[in-house]
Amino acid sequence: MKRIFYFVFMFLFLLDCSHQTYEIKYIDTAFDTSNISRMAIFDFENKTDIDVVGTYAADRLRYYLNHDSDFIIIGRQEIKQAINELNYLNNSWVNDSQKIKKMGVFIAADALILGTVIGIDDPHAQYFYTKAFDTSFEVSIRIIEVDKGRLLYNNNCQGVDDDITIHQENPQFLQKRIARHIIDRCVRTLSSEFLPQKVKIPVE
Repeated sequence: MKRIFYFVFMFLFLLDCSHQTYEIKYIDTAFDTSNISRMAIFDFENKTDIDVVGTYAADRLRYYLNHDSDFIIIGRQEIKQAINELNYLNNSWVNDSQKIKKMGVFIAADALILGTVIGIDDPHAQYFYTKAFDTSFEVSIRIIEVDKGRLLYNNNCQGVDDDITIHQENPQFLQKRIARHIIDRCVRTLSSEFLPQKVKIPVE
């Protein structure tokens, strides 16, 4: 009889736990996000010989922020319009604090995310390819608070293709594939450092 009572009790207890509701909250990791709601991600400065990687890096970061945070990410079209209207047609403005603030105010952003992708010459790769090209890349990300002009985050990640010896494909296609693989991995690594941590808190 006691055993039956025990099993009934455990069943009811587990049933009650299964109906537990949770509230999702975000805990800051790298910097205080209490005053940051809207963020703008600009195409990364491309210092490689591949014409798509700056846009690709920004797109991957946009994906991770949309899925792993509650920030409002300003759309690419709105950013392009602002660049044209402010006549910021080259990347020199990203090193000018006054222009950065002007851009942030123009698009009503609390923080701007700027980045760079650099291709690194790898002499090891020249042994395996008839035409050598970059197989190592460095991705850097910095986040600037618009209101105070503070640098909230600044770091870089370097990656190299792990298996360059066995690739048998068109060199141009191979280079793009290597670049995208490394860039995605670096963007994911860096974003995990500054994205607020998502936690589930039981609601009583």
